[in-house]
Amino acid sequence: MSQVKSPAWLALLLCGVVVAGANRVASQPASPTPPPTPAADPVERASWRGELIGSSLLEVSNPFGDLRLRYGGSGRTVEAAAALQQLDPAGSRLELVVDEKADPATVRVVRTAPADPPPAGPRVDQSRADMVVLVPAGIAVRARTDRGLAESVGLESDVELETTAGQIRVRSTRGRVTAHSERGQIMAMLLAGVTKAPQRFSTVTGSIEVWVTDSCAFDVALATSGRLITDFSIQVEHRDREEPDKVGTAKVGAGGQTLELRSRRGDLSIRRLVEPDQLAVVPVAGAAQP
Repeated sequence: MSQVKSPAWLALLLCGVVVAGANRVASQPASPTPPPTPAADPVERASWRGELIGSSLLEVSNPFGDLRLRYGGSGRTVEAAAALQQLDPAGSRLELVVDEKADPATVRVVRTAPADPPPAGPRVDQSRADMVVLVPAGIAVRARTDRGLAESVGLESDVELETTAGQIRVRSTRGRVTAHSERGQIMAMLLAGVTKAPQRFSTVTGSIEVWVTDSCAFDVALATSGRLITDFSIQVEHRDREEPDKVGTAKVGAGGQTLELRSRRGDLSIRRLVEPDQLAVVPVAGAAQP
């Protein structure tokens, strides 16, 4: 049986049609790509504002991130705000919980249980909460974090700060300061004449750095197996078979008020903070003052 063959011109015409069609398709503008749907924001904001009913002590805890305490004015009104990142694949959630009627009153970030049992296998929960609390004058505070920062700036009351491994920072606080961290660093700038109560700072292995001005009057006691660093005269007693193995004493100004720095192995520093009107030369940016 003979094979039917198309004429050569027909074959060329078909090829031309195919090529022309392809060119037309290629030359047509592409349809616009729809914008991607924005991902849900994992950060939630929670806030609370109210008056403490009876207590003059406020306990604040946030084991999931940083905690910052700020001066909140006169009266008894406390304000708290938290940024909550809900990132637990098992479905648990972080919540801001306040009990203003308790004694002491409490402001806490807590974790709620997931609605369903968590899936089998390894679980990596990166949920985080960062909180700011405005504290009125005269309301004492006890605050705790785990690995997050604990910071007090401008408070006009006594404050106790505690962390496991987070840093502690204290500045312009007009009251008794007590700070403890197991492994975190402590840095404090102390004001003169704000309280006669002892100021105490302690760690297990973290370093402690305290800045004071010439107007301060402290009898300083230091104890550590780490280094002792000071801008003031110091007397050191070595206790080679003990831990801590060094005990030091120093005097700032006229002395009189107790200032304690204690650590098992962390470095301890007492630094002199020079007031701007004492300087002959304007300090250079990045100079070693906080």
